[in-house]
Amino acid sequence: MTLAMGQIQVPAASTIPTIMIPPGSVSATFYNPGIVPVFLGTSKAISQTNGLVCSAVPASFEGWMTGSGAVIYACNTSATLIASFNYLIDSDQ
Repeated sequence: MTLAMGQIQVPAASTIPTIMIPPGSVSATFYNPGIVPVFLGTSKAISQTNGLVCSAVPASFEGWMTGSGAVIYACNTSATLIASFNYLIDSDQ
């Protein structure tokens, strides 16, 4: 079992690759400790209309990632403010 946790800052008006969800059995939790919205997804084309809103209430999923896993992208739509989100990933890797 591997446990990874941390905080990622997302620059203003940007979409960046953040963390890699490994293949296999995984449990992931994301939450936003700040006031600037962050949108998460598995595509570089993530936006506020098609992304998971990362809010102060933790959002979690458990599942089995196939293939090589997935990269989580984060989108910050604020023109001037830096956004951040926290993550906790538990995997078999």
